[in-house]
Formats: sequence, C-alpha cells, structure tokens
Amino acid sequence: LFQGEQYGTFSCPRRCMGCLDSPIALAMRRSLVDAPRRKKKNKKKKKRKATEGSSPVVAKKAKAELVDVYDGSGLSVEVGEAADSEVRSRRCLQSLIAPVSARKFWDTYFERRAFCVTGKTFDLMSIEDVFAAADGAAVGVDVDVTRYDGTKKQKKQDDGVTLQRKDAEKAFAKKWTLRLRCPQERVEKVHRLCESLEEEFGFDVSSNAYLTPAQAQGFAPHYDDVDVFVLQLAGKKRWVIDVPRDEQKQLPRFSSEDFAAAPEEGYERTELLLDEGDLLYLPRGFIHHAKTTENDASLHLTVSTHRLSTWTDYLDLALRRGLETASNQHKLLRTSIPRDYFHFMGLQHSTADDERDDEKDDDDDAKKDDDEPAR
Repeated sequence: LFQGEQYGTFSCPRRCMGCLDSPIALAMRRSLVDAPRRKKKNKKKKKRKATEGSSPVVAKKAKAELVDVYDGSGLSVEVGEAADSEVRSRRCLQSLIAPVSARKFWDTYFERRAFCVTGKTFDLMSIEDVFAAADGAAVGVDVDVTRYDGTKKQKKQDDGVTLQRKDAEKAFAKKWTLRLRCPQERVEKVHRLCESLEEEFGFDVSSNAYLTPAQAQGFAPHYDDVDVFVLQLAGKKRWVIDVPRDEQKQLPRFSSEDFAAAPEEGYERTELLLDEGDLLYLPRGFIHHAKTTENDASLHLTVSTHRLSTWTDYLDLALRRGLETASNQHKLLRTSIPRDYFHFMGLQHSTADDERDDEKDDDDDAKKDDDEPAR
C-alpha cells in the first residue's frame, strides 16, 4: 500500500484494503507513516486540538477518563442529498456525531473509547412506529418481547409466533421490552440513515429499536460483536458501562453470553443517564446494560456496524481460499500426510522445551564452575 511517503492512486469503488481513506488503511497509515512524525509535531498538535472542534464537557456523572461527553445542543441528524455518495456518507457521519468531527472519531474513538453527545435532535422514528411494525411481526425474527429481573432474561413469546399489535401493547403495559429488529426495513428515515453511513464505514450498517416501559430492563449485561451508536429517541435510560482494561478482553469477535450484574474482572465501570436527544458510542466489547427511570418509558435506536470485519476474518477467508486454489494446482498438497506422522509431528515432539532445558543446564554448569574454588 505504501512506498515511503508516496501514495498510489486507487480507482476501485469499494472500500476494501486498497482504498487509502478506508478505516483499515487509515490505521495502517497512522502506524507506518504518521507515527515517526508525531514526536516532532506534538506541540503543533496540542495547539491544533485546542482550537479544532468542540472540547468534551464532562457531565451526567460519567467518569471523565472512561466516557467523553460533548454538548450537541441544537444539532440535528441530516442525511443530505449530495450527488457524490462518498461525500454524502461522510457528511451523514459528521451530522450524526457532531460536534465530534469524523476525523476525530476515526483517530480517537473508533474501537478505543466511548463518547456521548447530549442535546441533539433526532427525527427518525416514534413509539407509534414500533407498535405499527410489531403488528403481524414474527417473534424471534422481526421482534423480541423480553425482560430482565436482575437474575435472568425472560421471553414472553416463543420464537415463530406471530405478534399482534394488541399483544404488543399489553406486554408493554406489563413491563416487557419490545425489540424491533432491523427497523431500517420498515421505517424510511432509518433506512436512509443506515444506507448513507455504509460507504463511510465500508461495511453493512444495521439497526434495532428498543421500546422499554418505565422502571424496567429488557436485557442482561452483555457485550456485542459490533460497534454501536445509541440514539435516545424518547424518554430516559440509565446505562451502566464496563470498559475493558485487559487487552485480551478488548475487541472480541463474537457477542458474549449474559453476565451477572456485578462488574467483571478486568473491566472498569461507569454510569450514564441518556436523555431524549443524546447519543452514545460504544466500541465492540464494552459490557453494558440499561434500565429506564421510575417515571419515563424509553425508545432508543441502535445503529451498528463492523460485524466480523477484523484482520482475523479477512485472513481466514483469504488464506482458506488461497490454500484451496493452491491445492487445485499442486498435486503434492493433495497427497496424504505420512502414516507415521504421530511419531514426529505435533506439540509432543516440539524441540522448544528441549532447547530451553539445554540452555538451563548450560547456565547451571556455568554457575557450578563459578562456585568451585580455583586450583
């Protein structure tokens, strides 16, 4: 991709590794090219950061070192109508997370840190849209009816059952949460938002809508296999977020099972109250759960992306296909392995331990020689 500081020109319309402004390429550029320059530009960078964009305003009793909070009062989300799809997609992301810039999102927050923007205006969907979409929806496919009592998650309806609107309204009145899957397939404004963001992210963008009655919780603590933007469309909800500090727990490829309410080892906890118009970004692997306040029902929309988009997934696909191609072209790879392979292959025949033992014996012999008196 890179020849020193000379960058090639790519005409591929898809945002794969070859596109210089894709998330992967930007990360590589920061690692391979920009990193050596940073020490020299630290002073300039600090001055630029002081004047660029909006500084985080810590509020809502969130730990400042865990979640940055920005004031977005008066800002709304606009998809835009630019003829250039790339420009439209970048503007859509900028509108969604403003006053945080798209550049700052990629450089500072993506896959690293959570942040919150307060006081924005979302005109995407309503509580009525959820009930309308739930009418005739298949449970477990289009909609879920769940609640969490602090010990285990419960499901009101079996998967495959067709839900009627009156059933959804009755369940909601009895403290059950309605999760509408993929509302972008039913609500035009949500569809335009997800579609517009896809080119900027380079991957599919999906969504879910969660309608929770007052003083209720729909899901147990868990983490997701996607990066998520939470848009609080109506009411309030208190979020509990556990930030992974252990590198081995960061950026998991698959969603977790349910956790207990107590904080997990290797995570640091913070809490945040989202009001109507607030946005929260959670990187993949941040454990979270949310509960409505005593007097307010809540409707929030999650916009998610980057499922199974890691280097592991890419290499697994590329190497598997490459090996298949090589096997088709070379007879040697299609011959059987030796019938006595278990006599010399595998960890049990590894020489690494033997080499370490030999080094240890050499050290012991040297120490013994030092301890012997000179003759």
